[in-house]
Amino acid sequence: MNGKVYLLTGQPGTGKTTLAEAMKAAGIVDTIIDGHEVRTGTALGYSREDRLQNVDRAYAVARYLGAAQGLSAALTLNAPYAEQRDAMKADGVVEIYMAHPWAPRPADWWVGDYEVPENGVSPRGRAGMTARG
Repeated sequence: MNGKVYLLTGQPGTGKTTLAEAMKAAGIVDTIIDGHEVRTGTALGYSREDRLQNVDRAYAVARYLGAAQGLSAALTLNAPYAEQRDAMKADGVVEIYMAHPWAPRPADWWVGDYEVPENGVSPRGRAGMTARG
């Protein structure tokens, strides 16, 4: 393909992975890089620095696949920080923001919680997700 990178971003449960799978089935992208899967097996938590590093890692893989193999990728990430998304867009990434048709409700999300206490662990023992900012 053309090495294009699509950033599908938004809160958990908004359909990022579903859209990425449809894009792959339609031949728009060659591969899907899921931020949750990139984080799995690492020591990364949900601090600002860890979130930035997780997005950087996923994007580095996408850039490599594009440059070395000419593959297009769909990145499915929360990507909560505008400055990071803006830097990616300046590099040619197409951002697709996924939103719920209803107000965010943490109980509906399968990954984490809406707010995270200072220690980064929710009362349910899972690391959480924060609002886009």
